[in-house]
Amino acid sequence: MTTTAEEQQTWCEQLVERFQQRADAVKKRPMPPLEGLSRQQWIEETRQAYMDYAIIADAIASLKDGILVMKVDLRPQGERETSVNIKGDNRGHI
Repeated sequence: MTTTAEEQQTWCEQLVERFQQRADAVKKRPMPPLEGLSRQQWIEETRQAYMDYAIIADAIASLKDGILVMKVDLRPQGERETSVNIKGDNRGHI
């Protein structure tokens, strides 16, 4: 099945948006009744899940010759002026 460039870009944007929704969901997830080491492990796993989703949510995604390409700017916030201009906003920056 052949898709247009516009359809491919829409698919990429929807993919990134789903990861933003996942990051938001992890951030809002209530803490279960845990104590001690289990509590610390849950906090660390939740932090890691949020970071993973947020990084992909911050990506500029495209399809090039059938290959998904994701550009992620991992520079500190103060050094990202060019990436903000490329993406058009600064949502999802960690």
